[in-house]
Amino acid sequence: MKLKTQHELRRIKLFQALRGTTASEAAEVHKAMVTGNVEDALAEVMEGVTVKLYTDVGLTELAYTTLTNSDGNYGFSVVDDDYWIVATFTGYTSDSPSGIAVTISGADDTGNDFVMTED
Repeated sequence: MKLKTQHELRRIKLFQALRGTTASEAAEVHKAMVTGNVEDALAEVMEGVTVKLYTDVGLTELAYTTLTNSDGNYGFSVVDDDYWIVATFTGYTSDSPSGIAVTISGADDTGNDFVMTED
């Protein structure tokens, strides 16, 4: 029997939780937002930065990925869990290379900002 990854187990748990619920109950599962902003060392917003959300501190279980918009903002709609956010951009290093840790428990988590320094 093949072992399941944490991400697969979370999906199975979510499916099991949603099974037998009403549509309005199921909609309540994805209520929290994780948001932030990415700027360079001169406080200029950075568009197109890759922002990834992991479900493990080792940064091996990728849950979500997105790019910053023209205002340098990013956002994820997530279920309750622990996450680590990492921002990457070619030619730049993040001020938090090992990620920003966030715990989502029914409420939004905002202000997860990064400053990128040119290599």
